[in-house]
Amino acid sequence: MRARAVVIAAAVTCFASVASVEAAAPRRAMLPYDLQDVNHHFGVPGAGFGAWNTEDSYEFSLKKGETSVSVMVLDDREAPVAGVVVQWTTDLEAGGASVGHAVTYQKFCEKTDAPVPVVPDAPVEILLKKGTCEDGTPSVPTSGDIVVDFHRKT
Repeated sequence: MRARAVVIAAAVTCFASVASVEAAAPRRAMLPYDLQDVNHHFGVPGAGFGAWNTEDSYEFSLKKGETSVSVMVLDDREAPVAGVVVQWTTDLEAGGASVGHAVTYQKFCEKTDAPVPVVPDAPVEILLKKGTCEDGTPSVPTSGDIVVDFHRKT
């Protein structure tokens, strides 16, 4: 009888471990991008990150409990693409204009090295950059998919 209780306890523990691993799997979202429009521009040349238009900003919404994101850009050319993970907060609004600052800001090339911590209640934006990655690798986004995994604190 005691051996049976040990086997049952071991089975319950094993099942609970499997269930917690499944619950920890990140939520995945994907958005296509296509930057081959000849009129598309990536902000002021040489300005780096900070001068962007809305065409190269891709927004993802957080769900309750999500605390970090991993990002991967899959360009159809199979070449690395530079980007930044950013979240903005508004400091001042007046006359239809707003001023704010980034509360999350992480550069990457092709994919983030590790999950990027995010703040709740602010959308996550992925900005794509034409030019070079931080290591000098050329970045020429054409078309493809932005893949974001949303992680929960375990």
